Amino acid sequence: MFYCVRSLARPEIEPKTEMGKRFRDVRRAFGDKERNEFAAADLGLSVTSVAKYERGEAEPTAGMLEPYIRLGVDVRWLITGQGAMFSGPRPNTQLQFVPDTPDHMVIIPQFEIRAAAGSGALAPAHEFVHSYFTVDREWLQRMLPSWASSNARVGILQGAGDSMAPTIDDGDMIMVAGDPPWDAVRRGGVFVVLHHDELRIKRLQYYPKTGDIDLISDNPRYAKETVKAERAEFELRIIGQVFFTGGRLKG
Repeated sequence: MFYCVRSLARPEIEPKTEMGKRFRDVRRAFGDKERNEFAAADLGLSVTSVAKYERGEAEPTAGMLEPYIRLGVDVRWLITGQGAMFSGPRPNTQLQFVPDTPDHMVIIPQFEIRAAAGSGALAPAHEFVHSYFTVDREWLQRMLPSWASSNARVGILQGAGDSMAPTIDDGDMIMVAGDPPWDAVRRGGVFVVLHHDELRIKRLQYYPKTGDIDLISDNPRYAKETVKAERAEFELRIIGQVFFTGGRLKG
């Protein structure tokens, strides 16, 4: 739905030339996608060619620059470093670009969404990046759920309400790993879900015998809600698993 970011895969080889660094910076400006995805989906070029340009091992021909120009990249900047990266308005990308981000750091976007730890909030049709955090790659790998792969997709939301207190307080920052496998849901934990088109944070408990799922609030003042197995397909969508929270010092 709205997660996404820089891969946690093996750090890339540092570019040998300044031009190579600019080619890599273009990809980072478009959300720091995996090189093979950016080459195929955005440029229509082979990943081998793009890799050589980004590593500074080859210089592109005029024909190979055309896909970059179509994306709005200023060719003078790309070749010489003079001027701005884009010749026109900046493209609407999911991540903001952070120049010279070290390879051992990971960029995580914070979205302009408050996930309700209460009665629920309508899920917006579009999500916009409000800001972003950079964290150490190894730290993030330690924090991620055990099921998350090296290409985990993560994002940051803000909790709203008090139904998950004291685990999550109103205004807390929450980090979420997207697209959890069904086994993770069966084991339980705190998840971001769409329930009746409302974006919510709840602890989930799955009942294997019936297939029902309880949405549980950590605050005992709130009653649990049960999604029946025959209605789960229509009423509930698991967006991601919460793996880290942070906020003001309590007490």
